[in-house]
Amino acid sequence: MTFQARLPKVFAAVVAVSLMFSMFSMINIQESRVQPEIMSSSSQSVPLIVQRKLPTLEKDSTFGLSEDGWTKDPICQKWEAFDKAVQTQKNFEGNCVPVESLLPNDFSIQLCTSKRFCGQGYFVVSRIDKVRCDKDLDIDVSNHKLYNQYVKNEFGPDLFHVVFDGPERASTSMWRHLGNCEYKIPFRLTNPGVYSVQLILAYEQFRALNELTDVWPQTNLSQLLPSTFTLDVCSKHCTPFTSKIVHSLHPSLPLCSRTEPTQGVYLKITGETARELRYMQGYNHKYIYEPLGCRFDQLFETHANDTCFSHRNYAFQLMGDSQARGLWFGLDARLAGSNTPVLEKIKWERAFAKYFNPADLEKYPALAKAIADDSERQGNSDEFDKDDIRTKLNGVTMDYTAPSHLDIFYNSDWIKSWDEKSGTRTEEYLAKYDVLRYVFMLEYVATYMAEVQSRRSSHGYNPLEFVWMGTNAITLINDLTHRHVDWKDWRNNYRFRIWNEYSDEIFLRNGFKVINSYEMTLPWAQDSPDQSHMHTLPAMEAQADEVLHKLNLCNV
Repeated sequence: MTFQARLPKVFAAVVAVSLMFSMFSMINIQESRVQPEIMSSSSQSVPLIVQRKLPTLEKDSTFGLSEDGWTKDPICQKWEAFDKAVQTQKNFEGNCVPVESLLPNDFSIQLCTSKRFCGQGYFVVSRIDKVRCDKDLDIDVSNHKLYNQYVKNEFGPDLFHVVFDGPERASTSMWRHLGNCEYKIPFRLTNPGVYSVQLILAYEQFRALNELTDVWPQTNLSQLLPSTFTLDVCSKHCTPFTSKIVHSLHPSLPLCSRTEPTQGVYLKITGETARELRYMQGYNHKYIYEPLGCRFDQLFETHANDTCFSHRNYAFQLMGDSQARGLWFGLDARLAGSNTPVLEKIKWERAFAKYFNPADLEKYPALAKAIADDSERQGNSDEFDKDDIRTKLNGVTMDYTAPSHLDIFYNSDWIKSWDEKSGTRTEEYLAKYDVLRYVFMLEYVATYMAEVQSRRSSHGYNPLEFVWMGTNAITLINDLTHRHVDWKDWRNNYRFRIWNEYSDEIFLRNGFKVINSYEMTLPWAQDSPDQSHMHTLPAMEAQADEVLHKLNLCNV
């Protein structure tokens, strides 16, 4: 399905989110025709499983500094980005304490924290029954030997979900299997203060990552920490960051990358800025997203960047499924300058909208007449876009000259759920997406897109600017009556983590822009209003922030 917003003349932006079913179905079919023995042999993507080089946001300024002999108060956090993968390599074993486990017969828990730096540490979770551990480690999860070993070494049989709630909302996406069913789950919290922590046993026995079964992976979802557990992060001697404080730092901060993923933080709202007040009143949000160590320059909130429309007009096209719709309506509200929050999952209404430079209306009388006709917009169910006449332009078509395009796309969702109803079990080429098949498909897509780029100049068009959206995290469910059980739905956040790592590497290597939606949405996965989408939540606004920054509609 396609969603688009158009403006005449110079500039077009194409946004394709979630699985590009209509656009990429042919690619999927061609990929499926590769013989299995070829796919499992010497594909150039196979070595990525053990040799991948993940993109780093910024060198960790605290990595490698000794903890020995530190007797002062821990150093307060800086407003700086850091490499999350590095956190698994840090060693704070000299400052560990046991923590009460709600499953004492199954797991022991230790909390290890840095003596030198505030907010850094990790949980060590150990399965007590080592006989059970040995049996679990004997489970094969894939026919691909490298992937099978990778999952056993890096992930282990047990998978966890961690959420920190306090001056910052955060989740841990990186962890490390130390061997023998012992797990190191690191964290690095940017904001000082007192946190509640959820440590959830999400899956056991490799269920989330097993590629040899054709069943819905059963979750566990047991809480491992008492509800009274809290973590004090330097609350007595450090000043917390607020949105107001962060914005006061903007003159000294560089612009965030328009290519690589931006690392961000969900800060507790204090109500000191107009933006916070809008979120509090509209969404009832407690948190607001801020990029870490850099700044966005184009958010288009309440007409803040309308002058950009005086230079050119924009057409947005989103290709995908319901995740595409979610982002689309967030972007539509933002570009319309609306104050009204997106609180509903809107199905089909306003699939088309257009954003025009008001000055152009004088040049196109038919267009101005269409704007004056408000009947179609009044017939739609969504109301958030009524603040600006530029969003009334349903059904208007114009001839555009010399367009260039930006493409935001997101390829990890519906078709890979192995949904019997949509035919993915009856059609061989739409069967299970194991990791190698997924990577192979993305390599094919990236190569195809690069070929498109190389041919555009011969047709007189500017190069495309593709933006890879990454993968949205989804809710972990434990309801055996849920429709996903019957569908044998393979989608879960742990497959998504692996897919996200490879997709980032592939598309950055091919010169495309990348947004890490997985990191953005993971802290809110269990809060989704429908167990899948991010409307009503800070994550949707965070995605809109970075999309607009990456698009650089103001052409600065």
